Amino acid sequence: MVIQATQDVSVSLDNKQQRAIAADYLRKTADWKPTYFIKDDGWVYDNKMCHTTHSFEVEAKVRLANEEDKALYTIFTKHLFDL
Repeated sequence: MVIQATQDVSVSLDNKQQRAIAADYLRKTADWKPTYFIKDDGWVYDNKMCHTTHSFEVEAKVRLANEEDKALYTIFTKHLFDL
């Protein structure tokens, strides 16, 4: 989000907009895509959509989940950012 102004500006955001901004910030700063998830094996995976004559999803390993990954996954799966 970019707001450039040469004078005072007042911006009001509703609850959903505030959650969207917070979620976007967390994803950008923590390298966490909306398609990421953590499996029981402790790895971060990415759901990728593949297209040939048919479309199908594959789960690609991204990295071993660290504490930050686990915290983000908990935040996003507990519907704190139910957008």
